[in-house]
Amino acid sequence: MEGEPSAWDTPDEDRRELRHRATVDPDRGPSLLRVVSEGLAELLDTDPESLEPPLATVAAWDALERLLDRQPDDSAPVHYVEFVYEGYVVAVHGDGRVRIYAVEE
Repeated sequence: MEGEPSAWDTPDEDRRELRHRATVDPDRGPSLLRVVSEGLAELLDTDPESLEPPLATVAAWDALERLLDRQPDDSAPVHYVEFVYEGYVVAVHGDGRVRIYAVEE
């Protein structure tokens, strides 16, 4: 049901300042790295290729892409993984959701 917490929500999702949301489909569309790069670049007011440090160097993108691989029972292998980049928390969910939050001070 819309608006109700689910097992896929990050623990503090309702208390953090959501700045960007996207969904990745590993079978179609742009890569996870591209989706995250574009979201962060928009928030940082720059081009994805101009991000410093380069986003490709701050996470194991092959491993993150594998988070999106479906299991034989159509479940995701993990709920989510988070990392911090330049003042933002990037949450990659096993169901393909990408959320970018402002870092809490």
